[in-house]
Amino acid sequence: MIIEFDYNGRWNAETTHRRIAPYQILMDDGMCFLFGYDLNKDAERMFYLNRMKNLTVSSTQWLKVKEWILAQGANAIPRSPKWFVENWKNTVLAMLENVKVNIKK
Repeated sequence: MIIEFDYNGRWNAETTHRRIAPYQILMDDGMCFLFGYDLNKDAERMFYLNRMKNLTVSSTQWLKVKEWILAQGANAIPRSPKWFVENWKNTVLAMLENVKVNIKK
């Protein structure tokens, strides 16, 4: 899987386009970071999720991508491709139905 995004770093205010092979999401003191291999820099790097913009993901493992997007909760809204967005919406609606069932109990 490759994640692409525009990024404004802590020390560099200039926006750069990054291509990352992600390893994991890290949380520290309420902040979320993406740790992975930066294809542009040919090195491992860590990125603060709040500084990422225009995120796109390329993968044949779309179920893993959907899991990752769902794990971001309300902070992630997929935009394309259309079939993926519809699948994500159906999953969120099914989750809502589960919440409604549990509230009635």
